[in-house]
Amino acid sequence: MRTSNERPRFYDLNAKAAARTAQRLIDDGMAAGAFRQVHAMSAAGVISSVMVRIQRRQVASATGLSDAEA
Repeated sequence: MRTSNERPRFYDLNAKAAARTAQRLIDDGMAAGAFRQVHAMSAAGVISSVMVRIQRRQVASATGLSDAEA
């Protein structure tokens, strides 16, 4: 069982891994011509920030959306 001190670290590691995945998907999409050219690292950072807000229940409290809907 994780302690409350380990939980933020776990979520931080998960968000970083998700940002790397998002950056790779964006890069692949741009290379295939499916996405317009953007700064993939910046776009991945925005996606990661939203994911962290979802995990912290900030999106739910601000919008009423469930995690799955967000």
